[in-house]
Amino acid sequence: MGKLAQGWTTAYESTKLKGSKKSRDTDPIVWGSRLTEVFLRHTAMLWEQRNKELHGETNCSVVRKERLASEVRELQSLREKARPQDAFMFINDIEQYLSSASVYTMTLYLSMTKKAILNSVKKWKKMREAGMVTIINWLRVKKENNAFIDLAEKRARKIWMDGRKKERRRSNKDKRKQRSIVGYLSLFDAL
Repeated sequence: MGKLAQGWTTAYESTKLKGSKKSRDTDPIVWGSRLTEVFLRHTAMLWEQRNKELHGETNCSVVRKERLASEVRELQSLREKARPQDAFMFINDIEQYLSSASVYTMTLYLSMTKKAILNSVKKWKKMREAGMVTIINWLRVKKENNAFIDLAEKRARKIWMDGRKKERRRSNKDKRKQRSIVGYLSLFDAL
């Protein structure tokens, strides 16, 4: 039995009337554990009620899913305004994604990509104002290049989603050691 229930047993025992011949039917330990159980049950019920009010009746609430779907569509509409090298952050088949995605996956996608996409749009706007043009737009003119562009976006998406980037960078750093400068100083040999 936990400390909470033990504290209630001492409180229960201290409430016995002095000089009273009336005995209590329940044991203090049983009374304390019942009281603790009631408190925990009510706490759980309050927490469930709070979750229903905050998140809807179920996790797959239709209203919430529609709201998230509209947010995802709005984010996808920024694809043409974002930097071309950031195209991997966008979903290729949006309707298929929205029909199969749960509320949790849409929330996860929005939390991971929204800030990055908005930053990409902002950077691309500044770059366009400065007169920068990308080669990707030139490549998209011919349909034969779409396979190459899709492959490049898939590769960029794989690198972006890789959780071991830092680990790989550290292992590559060990392989790239600084070359000795001794072989390059031929000036001293000539003197």
